[in-house]
Amino acid sequence: MAQRILHQVPSLTIAYDYTDDCLYLDWQGNLTDEEVMHGALKLLELLRQERCTKVLNDNTHLTGLWAEAARWGGEVFFPQLHEAGCHYFAWVHSPSATASFRRS
Repeated sequence: MAQRILHQVPSLTIAYDYTDDCLYLDWQGNLTDEEVMHGALKLLELLRQERCTKVLNDNTHLTGLWAEAARWGGEVFFPQLHEAGCHYFAWVHSPSATASFRRS
């Protein structure tokens, strides 16, 4: 994969993959709903900037799931993602046996 890092914080790296013409998200750790939402909004910004139609969302390195962020994603974020031009969204779930829902 030939990638250029577009955004990097301890919880998330977003890179543009030249080979597959997609944005690659690599989430890290046990995140708060706010961190997930902030990262998602950054994705929207970069999707528009790069004029990209594909996203690979990698949760391999996560240790939890977020009920509120998931609800927000379905109701708010994914419609915005589609409007921004995303046609393909692949999601690699965490293999962590300790992953569990955390309720706010």
